[in-house]
Amino acid sequence: MIRIGVDISSPSALERRATRSRADFIGRFWTADEIADARGRYHLLASQWSVKEATMKALGVGIGRIDPLDIETLHVGTRPDLRLHRSAHKVASTLALTQWNISVAREDNWVVAFVLGTGGGSDGDVSRSNA
Repeated sequence: MIRIGVDISSPSALERRATRSRADFIGRFWTADEIADARGRYHLLASQWSVKEATMKALGVGIGRIDPLDIETLHVGTRPDLRLHRSAHKVASTLALTQWNISVAREDNWVVAFVLGTGGGSDGDVSRSNA
């Protein structure tokens, strides 16, 4: 089983949305550890967001089915590390996806994330799962 997802985002658009938002926009979609890891750098928040979106695409589901806080990207040295929690972990388990590889690239005002999930399952329809 191989599942892929890709997403692109704009750090400057993210920064504009975060500064215009009256609510705690960042706190609703990024974990406390991700916020600390990014240290206020919007290009890192944007890359974390792209990884979240790309992971949802690889899992075949979107926001609402998976809480963005259940997908976490932290840096181990210079390498981003993907961690799945609660709803995201449940869907990944249903698909038997056990290994994840992510790649993030930044150019000018764009961040692109590519996520590859692999495992021993079949290409099942997660809409039939209890996840």
